[in-house]
Amino acid sequence: HNDLEKIVLPEYPKVAQLRETFARTGVLGTMMSGSGSTVFALCESAPEAERVRDEVRNAIPDPNLEFWITRFSSQGVRVSLTTNG
Repeated sequence: HNDLEKIVLPEYPKVAQLRETFARTGVLGTMMSGSGSTVFALCESAPEAERVRDEVRNAIPDPNLEFWITRFSSQGVRVSLTTNG
């Protein structure tokens, strides 16, 4: 749930279009992330994610639209910082 969707989606049709296009591909779910700079979709597998990416890319031929495919991690994210000195 993202409360900002009800404000951002009506004001930014491209963000709404991206979310709706993801939804039409049959993904497990799609949602705006944060304040709207990112929309994500959940897929069952990497091949499914690639199919969805290709469908959305064909439906919205915008050269500024970027896609990333990643996988879930049950371990969370760990960031290590090192310093020189």
